[in-house]
Amino acid sequence: MVLLQTPLRFNDLVEIELSVKELREKAVKYWFKVYNRQNGQLAAEGYIVAVAADKNLGGAVKILEEIAEKLRAYTETRNL
Repeated sequence: MVLLQTPLRFNDLVEIELSVKELREKAVKYWFKVYNRQNGQLAAEGYIVAVAADKNLGGAVKILEEIAEKLRAYTETRNL
């Protein structure tokens, strides 16, 4: 999901802020904000959900504990 705030133009410099909104057993929801570096305005914000998957199994799998441990430090909602 993306909410567009102000337009960006080709060659505009942007700054992207990324945080872990939610960490689950098999998925991570990342929240992002995109700013125009020239004027500081918020250009867009939204989220993306990334699911851990095993192509050999053909489905979702539990996030490796070593990865989950590192993500927990940046997570707002801890469900794992």
